Amino acid sequence: MAEQDVTVVAGKLAGEGVVSVELVEGGRNNRVYRLKTEKGIYALKSYLRQKADPRNRLEAEFGALRFLKKYG
Repeated sequence: MAEQDVTVVAGKLAGEGVVSVELVEGGRNNRVYRLKTEKGIYALKSYLRQKADPRNRLEAEFGALRFLKKYG
């Protein structure tokens, strides 16, 4: 996703103007961006999609977090 596209999507999700977008290095199966808006700093995560791998990565990540929270 191009930086301009990330800025547009981030602004819509945050409901406010985006001041800056910075790609956080190190992701392999996803991209994490540090967003600075007029009111705060946020993280935006974009998940890789491949035809050969139909898994819903967001759903899998939330499932793992729910499991960890349940068992401390």
